[in-house]
Amino acid sequence: LKRWLELLLRAAASLPAADASVALDGWVGVQEIAAEAPTEAGRRAVSAALAPLLGTMLETVLRLTTVPDGFLDVLTAADRDDFALLREDMRNLLRASLHGAGEVATAARRLHDLIASHLPPDDGAPPPEGSWVAVEVALHAASALAKPLGAQSCAPLSAMMTEQVPRAFALARRLLEASPPHPFGRPLLCTALIFVSAYASWLGGLGPFGRPPLERCAEVQAVLP
Repeated sequence: LKRWLELLLRAAASLPAADASVALDGWVGVQEIAAEAPTEAGRRAVSAALAPLLGTMLETVLRLTTVPDGFLDVLTAADRDDFALLREDMRNLLRASLHGAGEVATAARRLHDLIASHLPPDDGAPPPEGSWVAVEVALHAASALAKPLGAQSCAPLSAMMTEQVPRAFALARRLLEASPPHPFGRPLLCTALIFVSAYASWLGGLGPFGRPPLERCAEVQAVLP
């Protein structure tokens, strides 16, 4: 199974976007098999084969939604619609892939690293188009971890809240304040807000004496104005 998954990801990495998305559907199919396995041992065996390849899968999906500078400027209206549909497919695929990620902290750490590697520096220069696409897709996927995480602590998620999410908001602001406003500033802002709202219960979880847990005060201060 592990060799087959490796072959699947190699194919997805080298195929055109339309074909790669079909190959990546196989990943989700394997997760569904794991979820429906009749025994706990079977679920663990399939999850163990998936876990080491999660990072490669995430990188492959982001590659399919990352574009070079100037890419959007040369698209026709019809091409923009097709690109929007591709991004939506990849966003949904990334979310679906994380539902079977097994260890939530591992998936959160992968997404934290991916977002960090794609966020442009806060130097006032126009951000590369590929940066906001990757950040938006990864944040959208990260919101899917809220349900399996529940109320438990998660160091990679805390780091994402305090380090990456404020920078994502800053990037959205730069895009919206550009002249003219960048058309994808609003989608990035909306995705960042959805991410925060997905973790509302986690951020506002009650600790001793009915107060928010002290260890999450930094996260609350980072993501709320």
